[in-house]
Amino acid sequence: MCDKDVYLAGVDVNPQLVDFCKHNIRHADVRLSKFWPPLDFPTAHFDLIYAVSVFTHLTLSASVCWAGELARLLKSGDVLVTTFHGTYYLNEYEQGICKVNKEGVRMLEERGYYLHLHTRESNNFLGSSDYAAYHTTAFMKSLFKDFKRLRPYPGISHGSSDLVFYQDGRPTGLEAMQQQASHPCRERPMVSVGIHTTWLKVQTHDFGLRNSIEQWFSHLKARTKRFYNNFPNGSSLKSVQTYFAIHTATYNLLLGLT
Repeated sequence: MCDKDVYLAGVDVNPQLVDFCKHNIRHADVRLSKFWPPLDFPTAHFDLIYAVSVFTHLTLSASVCWAGELARLLKSGDVLVTTFHGTYYLNEYEQGICKVNKEGVRMLEERGYYLHLHTRESNNFLGSSDYAAYHTTAFMKSLFKDFKRLRPYPGISHGSSDLVFYQDGRPTGLEAMQQQASHPCRERPMVSVGIHTTWLKVQTHDFGLRNSIEQWFSHLKARTKRFYNNFPNGSSLKSVQTYFAIHTATYNLLLGLT
């Protein structure tokens, strides 16, 4: 049993299991979950998340959503433990996918994921144990690509599901800010910038001389800035019109003399 000062929480989609835990593990905060996230917990709330027999019963889209939700709930640098139907079930054993569905073998080879329903869909609810999800190791690595894979325990070595320990490897602090700032620019054309910092690597390009249109806009920008900085604040509309009339007449006069 854990120390009384340790906060222990549990969720499940099966109301019978939730009721059992509430009556037998009274010190735990046990809640009924929906099939889809989110859970009613704050972000970065847990030091350890133990997701055993969770991804083994989820649809493909739900697996992606719950991987993101667990990442939201886990504190930076802490540990996630999860299981999946992997090495043991992908071989020629009695419980293997080859014995369950030949088509599932093909789907696993193509997508790294296959979901098998052992009974009729009308007799079950999503997330029940009658839904059996099979995964390749490569698929699970991709699903938790933002996590550091600490240690795997292949199911083929002990005749059960694969057990994997992950550590939240997402950046924090300044590193997170850098990645967040650069994310919209990934796989985009490089542009010339005029920023110099010690932490941001910048590549600059010389695009050559500006064409006539770019030069015209450059002069317009410079003159607009000069006008804005020098023209008296709080001027009336009439004074602005008078200014432009005098400026235009002077410009045309000088243009005619050249």
